Amino acid sequence: MDTPTPLVFWKPSALAPLVELAFRGVAQGSPFADLSSALAAAGRSREERGDSVFMILREPDGWHALEYTESRLDDVDLDEIEPRGLPLAADPDAPLTFLIDSKGCLGRVRSGAEGGVVEPLERAADGRLFPTENLSRAYRVRLPPAAVQEPVPLRPVVSGFVVPGPLRNHGRNVEWTPKYALRPGGSRTTLRSALRWIDAELAPSIKIRPVGSRHSWSSAAATAGVSILPGDWAGASSLHAAEVVAGVDPAAHCRVLAGTRIREINAQLWRVGRAVECLGGFDGQTIGGVLPTGTHGSRLACGPLADFVRSIDLFTYDGRALRIEPARRPITNPANHAHVAPDLELRIDDDLFDAVRLGLGACGVIHSLVLETRPRFWMKEIRTLSTIAEAANALGSGKVYGWLESKRPTVPAAGFSGHPRPAYHGELLWNPYTGLVVVTTRHPVDAVMQQKLERSEPAFFESPPTRNLLRLVGLDAMASEFSRPDPMELEVEYFGRGAVSALEAVAQAIPSAVPALVDAGIRSIEDSGFIQRSYHVFNIGRAANLLPAQSATLFIPLRDDLWLRAVEIVAHTARRELESGRVQTGPIAVRFVAGSTAMLAPDEDVCSFEFIFGGDRASTQETAVAVTRSHFRALRRALGSCVWLHWGQVLPPGAWSTPDADGRHAAAASYPRFARWMEIRDGLDPKRRGLTGWLQQQLPPP
Repeated sequence: MDTPTPLVFWKPSALAPLVELAFRGVAQGSPFADLSSALAAAGRSREERGDSVFMILREPDGWHALEYTESRLDDVDLDEIEPRGLPLAADPDAPLTFLIDSKGCLGRVRSGAEGGVVEPLERAADGRLFPTENLSRAYRVRLPPAAVQEPVPLRPVVSGFVVPGPLRNHGRNVEWTPKYALRPGGSRTTLRSALRWIDAELAPSIKIRPVGSRHSWSSAAATAGVSILPGDWAGASSLHAAEVVAGVDPAAHCRVLAGTRIREINAQLWRVGRAVECLGGFDGQTIGGVLPTGTHGSRLACGPLADFVRSIDLFTYDGRALRIEPARRPITNPANHAHVAPDLELRIDDDLFDAVRLGLGACGVIHSLVLETRPRFWMKEIRTLSTIAEAANALGSGKVYGWLESKRPTVPAAGFSGHPRPAYHGELLWNPYTGLVVVTTRHPVDAVMQQKLERSEPAFFESPPTRNLLRLVGLDAMASEFSRPDPMELEVEYFGRGAVSALEAVAQAIPSAVPALVDAGIRSIEDSGFIQRSYHVFNIGRAANLLPAQSATLFIPLRDDLWLRAVEIVAHTARRELESGRVQTGPIAVRFVAGSTAMLAPDEDVCSFEFIFGGDRASTQETAVAVTRSHFRALRRALGSCVWLHWGQVLPPGAWSTPDADGRHAAAASYPRFARWMEIRDGLDPKRRGLTGWLQQQLPPP
C-alpha cells in the first residue's frame, strides 16, 4: 500500500472513550488477486493467533489484508467500530473495504449522507455478499473459508479516500462536512493519482481544499467537496549537494512536507543547529496551511513567512506535478533534477512562484517546500510599559526604521528606555480604550551568552516555557531571565476556558468594564528580560494558544506615517463601537512587517493591527465580525485602497467584494498584481476546482 496505515477506532460503549486498535501487520501474501484469498489469509491468521480484527482493502494493485489487535480483553464487534476515518478503498462512492471483527463476523464500510457506517454482511449459497441488519446473522470467516463472489469496482480503483466527518476550525466559527475526504499521507504517487481520478470521475462542481491544522478564522479551508487531510503528511529532510546549483548551501535549506507542524520543524532544525529567522506566535499550524494565507512573523527585516520559501512542489487539481522556484533565486540544479525528482516538472518562473506560495490554496495542493534557515540562536525578550502617545512620538516620522532592523537604512530614533536599538523584532500591545501599551522587543543574545548556551544549554530549554508556580511565592531557584514572570499564566493554563467565558459574560453584560480588564492583562506581562530558544521566544505561550479566541488583522503602510493615522482612526472606531455595546476583549497587537513580492501580500512595508477577541461564543463571533468590519470601512474611507485584511483571519462577509468608491473591486484595488494572480491561478486550475464558494466571494467576478 502506498497510503498511510489505516487507523481503527473502537468504541466499547456509548459512554466509553474511543480506543485505537494496535496495528499488528499486513497478512502474508498481500496483495491478493481476489477477495476470497484475502479472507482466507485472515482466517488462517485468526486460527494461529486468536482474536484479531482485520481490514480487507481493494487497492490498485490488488486486495490487502491488515491485522489489528485488541487493546483490552473485551470483544470488538462490528457495530462498535468507529467508521470515521476508515478507508473507502477502490471508490469513495462504492467502497470495497471489508472488516472482520474479533468474533470473525464480516462487514463492510459503506459511505452515505451520514458519513459512513459499518454494516454486517451475510453470505448467500452462491457466494454473494449482501447486507443484514442482524449482526448475529453475519457471515463468520472460518477455516476453511468459503469462497465469495468477487465484487467488481464500478469505476477505476483509487487509493487514499476515507470516511469523512465534520470538521471545525480552532476558533469554532467555521464548520463543514466534506462529501469526500482524502488522506494521501506523504505519497506523491497517491496524491497525484487521486487528483487525476477526481478530475476524470467527479463533476467540476466538486471543489477541492487542502486542510491544515484548521487554525484559520476565515473559511479558507472549508468545502463541501473534497477535503485533503494532512495526517501522516509530515517530515523534513536536508538537501543534498547534487540537488542545488552552485552557490546554494544545502545545509541552510530544509525540505518539509506540507503537513508538518511548525513545532516539529523547529525541533528538528534545532537538533542540526539551524532555525527559522522569524516566526509567528503559534507553532501548531501545518507549514502548508500557514503560508498560503499570508501569516507573518512580524519582523520589519522580512516579509510574511512565505518569503522564507525557496522551492515548492505543487500538484494541480488535475494532477500535474510541478517543482516551482523563482528565476531570481533558483536553488535546484536542472542538470540533476531529472534523476532526483523525475515525476516533477521543474518550472523556474518568478510570477508563478509569487502566485503559488501565497495562493490561498486556490492553485493546487502544496506537497512539500524548501525553507531557507539560519544558524540557531537564542533571544532575549524585554517588555516595558508605555502609552500609545509615547510610542507615536518615539516612532513617528519614519523613526520606526531606527527602532527596528529593516532592509532600509537606519534613521535616528528615540526608541524606548531599557530596549537596545535596533531591535531584531518589536511589537506594541495596545489597549485602544485607554492608550496603555506594553512595548516588546526581542534581540539575539550577545556572543558571550550564545557561546555559553551552545556549550551548556539548560535542559528545560527544550520544552516551551510555562508558568512556574513557585515563582509566585519567591521560591524559584531558576534564574529569572530564563522564565516569563507572567502572573496570568497559571490562570490561563489551569482555568483558561473558564476565565475567558467569564470575560465573555462581562463583555456582554457590562462592556464598559472590559477596558480596565484589558489594562490589567497588559500590566501583568511587563518583564525586564527573558531568554530562551528563538522559536520559544517568538511563541506567545503554550497556554495562551489553547484559549478560545477570534482574531482579525489589518495592514496599513508605514510610509508617510499612515500607520499612525490608522492608530487614531482605530481608537476612535473602538470607542464608538464600545458605546454601541461591542467591545474588544483583548489588546491590539501592533507589529511591523516588510513588503513582499508574493502577489497576495502587501507589496510595501506595513504595520499590522491584530484585533483579539477572547472566546468563541456566538456573541463573541458576531462582535469580532462587526468590529472588524467597522475598522476596515473606517480605514478604507480615510486611507483608500492601501488597507489590507489578513486572508486567514476573520474576514467580514462582503469586505473584499464590496467595491471601493471608484467602483473597483476592493481586493483588486489593494493588490496591484491581482489580475496577474487570477490569470496564473486560472491556468493552473482551468476547471476551477480550487474556487470554493468562500473564495469566489473574495474574488472579482469572472
